[in-house]
Amino acid sequence: MEEYDLEILAAKYPHSHWGKEYLKKNSIDLNKIDEKVFQKIESVFKKEYEADFLVDYLTPKNEVQAYLLAFNLLINPKLQNARERLASAFFSWLSNRTSRLLSNESMMIILEYFEKSLKITPLIQEKRIVIKIADFFNLCKNTHKIKLVELPILKGMIFLDKYQAASLAGELTYSYLFRILNEKTFLATAIDNEYFERFNKAFKKEDLKVATKLDHTKYPPCIKLFIEELSNGLAITHFARFTLAAFMRQIGVKKEHVKEFFNKASNFNSQRTEYQISHIYGEIGSRIKYSAPSCDTLKVAKLCPIQYYCDRYARHPVAVYKRRMRQIDRQ
Repeated sequence: MEEYDLEILAAKYPHSHWGKEYLKKNSIDLNKIDEKVFQKIESVFKKEYEADFLVDYLTPKNEVQAYLLAFNLLINPKLQNARERLASAFFSWLSNRTSRLLSNESMMIILEYFEKSLKITPLIQEKRIVIKIADFFNLCKNTHKIKLVELPILKGMIFLDKYQAASLAGELTYSYLFRILNEKTFLATAIDNEYFERFNKAFKKEDLKVATKLDHTKYPPCIKLFIEELSNGLAITHFARFTLAAFMRQIGVKKEHVKEFFNKASNFNSQRTEYQISHIYGEIGSRIKYSAPSCDTLKVAKLCPIQYYCDRYARHPVAVYKRRMRQIDRQ
């Protein structure tokens, strides 16, 4: 592997094997942290997407400390029902930042991240990172965030260019962190300190609700494109259909209205559409209420219609929509 600065990589990816290496060489005291570190964690948990992705390169210890404190807050048994919701906010932010930072790394650094942090052994073929589908499923088998549909696959292998590999690494990070959280929570004992009490007080009564009013002009470009194609009678892909229905569920659109988006498609089938939407809304089948995929997943699946991102801070279609709606409320 190539030479690298451990402190810099630990600051960028505190959840990674580089973060663990840093911890072996440096002691971290979670009872003495900079107030700005706690405030940043708080803003991420509150899903304030203005929380920037900037890395404190001058004080790498702050980045590692922030990650450890956040994780320790999450595994506290007193958190109970709010854990999954808050963990999802934190892990989404961390996975999005990981995708963005990895896209600027060398192929060897990305390869090492897959191998030593995600425990996946990839290969490099003709400037592409190649991953076994079996390894992909092994990490994602307990989550529904990542869909295999439309990933570049050939003979049981997923072929990714540098940007796709960075995006997928971020998505897999989300799944990997949830797996670690479940293991740690099972063994955790309650830790009471001033930070947990402040944290618990801040979120005890918090309820992340969807907006009560809807505005189709504020939909992100991908959702607008899917709706436009359907209204023109085109048959969009299954993954695009899933994304549209899951997005609508998350922003509070009733199931009956979602079906209307699909009735002009050339391959419209009323019973099949009803079944698929009901499944996504968690009314039948596994009873899981599905969420739309992230922007990075849509880019890997080539379903994002723009080159970069439609929002500077948000990396999820629902987050983009909510940010735009909050801007209206402020006006």
